[in-house]
Amino acid sequence: MHRVIVCGEGPLALEIARALRTATRDAIAAVDAAGVQRAIGAAREGGDRIDALVTVPPSRVAAETIVATPEPLWDDIIERHLTALFLACKAVVPHLIANGGGAIVNIAGAAGYGRAHRAAESAGHGGIIAFGAALAYDHFHDRVRVNTIVAGDAASPAEIAPVAAFLLSAEAEVMSGSILDVGNIAYQGGR
Repeated sequence: MHRVIVCGEGPLALEIARALRTATRDAIAAVDAAGVQRAIGAAREGGDRIDALVTVPPSRVAAETIVATPEPLWDDIIERHLTALFLACKAVVPHLIANGGGAIVNIAGAAGYGRAHRAAESAGHGGIIAFGAALAYDHFHDRVRVNTIVAGDAASPAEIAPVAAFLLSAEAEVMSGSILDVGNIAYQGGR
């Protein structure tokens, strides 16, 4: 059985955990980086290992242009999107390396490609996409695979979760640094 930490909250995180359990993986819920640390500690104490991490960002925030975005909102979005991702990955990567490798799947929203009236949210999700690519480059030779799903508005959590499960599977062992668009019809030639 593979042990996967799902770091995040909300419908998408719950659906990913459900899909992983269906795929004979033990999904451990963690709402933040501290929860990831606790899950790793519990695994070590029990003589178990963590094989993967899935990060799910917070839900959409209020629409604002840069002029209307107060600095505390900017700080909150960067903290909850990027700093939380950084800390969760920083906690799990050494554990994955010590175990001979593993996988990380980061979920970003389509705002990461830039959206009107969502400057701060676009920066947060765009950072998730870039961070995943950088992490994949940095830890390729450590056998730590890192892929990013860009979840669009046209896809439900039930449609995104199986993609995350696939990226953690043996069938996806040759994939790292990939960015998969799921439900981003506007960026896939749609209207």
